[in-house]
Amino acid sequence: MPKGGSSIDAFAYSYEEEPRKKGIHFGPFPLFLLVVVILASLATIITLSVLFANQAAELEGLKKNATASPGSTVSGQTPAPDATTARPPSTVLPPGSTTNSSSAVDWPNYRLPGNIDTVSYDVWLKINLPFDENSAIGDGSKDFTTEGIVTIEFIVKEPLRVVILHSWNLTIAEDDVVILNVADKNLVQTFQFDEQRHLLKILLTEDLHPADKPHQLTITFNGKIMDDNQGLYRSSYTVNGTKRYLATSQFEAYKLRRVFPCFDEPLYRATFNMALEYDNRFNGTYFITKEKSRTDSAETDASGIRWRTTVFEPTVRMAPYALAFLISDFARESIDSEQLEFGGISRPDAIGDTEFATKVGRNMTLFLGSPEFLNEPYTNHNKKMDQLAAPDFDSGAMENWGLIIYRERLMLYRPGSSSAEDKKEVGRVVAHELAHQWFGNILTCQWWSEIFLNEGFAAFMEFPVTMHARPDWDLDKLFTISETRVAYDADSYPTSHPLWNPNVTSRVQIDNMFSRITYQKGASVYRMIEAVMGTDNFYAALRAYFQTNKGKGSVTPPDLFEAFTNQMNGRINITQRFDKWFTTNGFPLVSMAQGSNKNKYTVSQRRFMLGNVNASSGQMDRTWQVPFHYQTKDRSGNLVSNLGQEGYASEGSWLAGPTRSIDVGEHEWILANVGHKGFYRVNYTAENWMALINQLKTNHEVIDMLSRNQLVDDSFTLARIGQMDYSVPISMTQYLGSEYEYPPWSTALEHFNYINRMLGGNEESLKNFVLNLLNPRYNENLWNTDAVWIDEVRELYVNLTMNIAFVENSCFYGSLLCLTTASSKFAEFKKDSDDPEYKINPHLKDQIYCYGMRAGNAADFDFLQAQYEAESVHNAKLSILKGMACSNDSELIGRYLDMSLQEDVVRPQDLNYIFRYVSKFPANNLQGWNFFKVHWDDIPEGFRDNIIVDVAGKFNTQEQYNDVQSLFNEKGGDSSDFSEKDAFKQALNRIASNIEWVTKYSDSILTAIAGLDWNSATGSTSSQSTATSSSIDERDKSNPADSAFEHSGKRLIRLENLLKDHLSVKSM
Repeated sequence: MPKGGSSIDAFAYSYEEEPRKKGIHFGPFPLFLLVVVILASLATIITLSVLFANQAAELEGLKKNATASPGSTVSGQTPAPDATTARPPSTVLPPGSTTNSSSAVDWPNYRLPGNIDTVSYDVWLKINLPFDENSAIGDGSKDFTTEGIVTIEFIVKEPLRVVILHSWNLTIAEDDVVILNVADKNLVQTFQFDEQRHLLKILLTEDLHPADKPHQLTITFNGKIMDDNQGLYRSSYTVNGTKRYLATSQFEAYKLRRVFPCFDEPLYRATFNMALEYDNRFNGTYFITKEKSRTDSAETDASGIRWRTTVFEPTVRMAPYALAFLISDFARESIDSEQLEFGGISRPDAIGDTEFATKVGRNMTLFLGSPEFLNEPYTNHNKKMDQLAAPDFDSGAMENWGLIIYRERLMLYRPGSSSAEDKKEVGRVVAHELAHQWFGNILTCQWWSEIFLNEGFAAFMEFPVTMHARPDWDLDKLFTISETRVAYDADSYPTSHPLWNPNVTSRVQIDNMFSRITYQKGASVYRMIEAVMGTDNFYAALRAYFQTNKGKGSVTPPDLFEAFTNQMNGRINITQRFDKWFTTNGFPLVSMAQGSNKNKYTVSQRRFMLGNVNASSGQMDRTWQVPFHYQTKDRSGNLVSNLGQEGYASEGSWLAGPTRSIDVGEHEWILANVGHKGFYRVNYTAENWMALINQLKTNHEVIDMLSRNQLVDDSFTLARIGQMDYSVPISMTQYLGSEYEYPPWSTALEHFNYINRMLGGNEESLKNFVLNLLNPRYNENLWNTDAVWIDEVRELYVNLTMNIAFVENSCFYGSLLCLTTASSKFAEFKKDSDDPEYKINPHLKDQIYCYGMRAGNAADFDFLQAQYEAESVHNAKLSILKGMACSNDSELIGRYLDMSLQEDVVRPQDLNYIFRYVSKFPANNLQGWNFFKVHWDDIPEGFRDNIIVDVAGKFNTQEQYNDVQSLFNEKGGDSSDFSEKDAFKQALNRIASNIEWVTKYSDSILTAIAGLDWNSATGSTSSQSTATSSSIDERDKSNPADSAFEHSGKRLIRLENLLKDHLSVKSM
């Protein structure tokens, strides 16, 4: 599943479920359908030995565990690093107990006991889904329901009297649960539901014992097809004005139990034999494996439906959550070969938009399994892969094994309507989900506390896999700004969780693990390990990881660490070096101090925290084993690295304790964390900061680009917490006039955005300063994107992204020239929108809509709303929605927020975007928060946590803090475990840090800017913008950097003098 932060969103839409009506039975099923199930059961025996030979080791492991000691796990691997992760004792009742009391089946835990291993499922499921809004199943009473039978084969690992598995909102009659003994006698005495934990507890009349032959449990059940984007759910789209239905699924992390009773934890791998029955007008019905057979009923039923039963090929042994279904009339186009069928599925009118995802996805799949990469072909496990674009989907995408499901915006790409950013996002998300076929499906974490084994790797693999498929995009340049920078922010507060989090039991805790820590920090730590091991060793270890563990399928962190350590042949113990990076939260700030000997440094570390208000001594004194790669420039101008031939095998390349001393010889400057490969920040002495800044200004290319980016990021961040004066990063930004790489610019602009927001968005001196940086780069040619982007021909993504950033920020900070151009293009769009030949520039449509609307009125808002409702491309719709949120009119923003509650206008999956977009401007953000408070009960539960962090996390006054705290207390506070609890804590920590910044450090940035005499030098924003426009042609003919420095040379001298004054009294 893609990340919940960064550019990929995971939002839920919840509902109030009806109570289960226990004991209701819908009657017997047709005999021929039972025959289908029996035949499918027989097929399991054959397919396990023929099709799944490569998983023989896993099945053999199950047999061995049948005689293992009580409480043993399938793999016998080391548990997570805390006593709280140990499984509860595995025996539910004492062997031989025959009590009938309810207390006999008490099981107070969310996790299953661990005394059973699953082998296979045979499932028949009837989908009572009306074809469209004018259709019904019979008299309509069965609309959006299911009927089913499941037979589960399982092995018991010790004598037991109670079988415990999962069931959620399923109706099961008293005589519909069967476990037969050798005499064909039903051993089921009674069963109970635990509604809170979703457990079905089956009490038997006699013990089950470990045996050579699996036991069988058969359950007949009824369920519901809800509209909440969870489990098996219904969605719809419009065909010629009529709503047409489809049913699809989302089972991660614990939603398969809503479809049929099962052992719904990732550890319980099994094969699945699936038969679906449905209205045969739904000719676009798919499962994760190929169709095996289909049979239509001889006659139509009373409502005119001819029912079709499709039996699918058995699956490999797999985790339950990776199943998926689709019942629809969708279209499919594929690239098929004897080796692999690779298809794209969507609404029929959007099937052409699947082409890019299908082509690039097939390329990525073959690359991932190739000998030079992971050396484990996908086709060893499944012969087909389909990618489905769903109109409604909770997560960004889901990696179901053979049927990946995406939000439409993350799979569909339409040239001319979709932007380069849209295409990049489709490529990255496809890479993420396909990487999951290996990291998540072939090898699956045993429990959600270890989900970084799945999600961290999938986030990491987005970059090398996409780089293979689209090398011109240069995505490797963006890792530190899209992953590391986001991870730093998420992990800079006391409420962050460790990657390997032992305290995960409840569903709320499981949901909280799908976080920016798991995705972005996980990816960043893997990148750090790759740097330590070397790329060749890193991928060789991954290949060994798969070959060693694919037989058992379920893995734990020690399995991965062992593969890494073994590959290094004793030179580096990865387990020892990186243990704390996984088992503790936070990351270090490495600081360098000098004494009288300027060739020597004392290097120290402590946890980095955003804001002293959030720091506690216990957490601050934590240490890590830090891979410490530094580089010096000696007096002759040579670069000298501390990494010799031994690399990180040398103890001298580590900061292994709180402090160490290094002697670097005579040097001009020292640069640590070269290439920004380590997940830590760095602070230097005052003199060294000055020397690094001077190097950037004279010849920045001496320092590698990713290190330049970190210098900008660290200097602004350290100034943000008072570790240095803002005159340091302000001076550093002056080199940007000669910087032609995007990441340093992106990082600087991100920090200016934070400062601008904290200052209320109306500090003119700041705006003028940022515009002065941008002016040498902004010109009218940036509105013409053809120079850098032509689909499938010239796709210089990073260059285009930088140009768009110059346009966006020039408009945002008030450049009159930029705003005039945006308004002009918006007016042109309004005038020509009915012309079928007219196309708005897809790459700059966000800026045209936003700043056109910013200067617009109610008529413009109505126009954009009409465009939104008429648009069929999801990404294009969201761009319009984003533009509408830029209005300056509070009444129009009120109308905009009201749209979030109108499901016929804004799909529930997009509700969170409303609040994210409206938070761009402070006044609109506050209005959004007030709306959120009033409509708390109208907003589905699964959306609220993102809204709380995105909106409330931007506040910066004590009054606002108290307001958020009051709502937190009202909803339960610290005393209860409600789903938004962690989000409130994150938001409150952020607000506390923001208040501290405004109170203590805001004057520093204003003083640094005032030291430039900036206002008198540039005049007002409008005059400055006009002057910029008049000199664009001349500047384009010369070096923009020269022009920038000539424009501010005297101010730079004053700034450097100010900088020296501040640094001379700062203890670095």
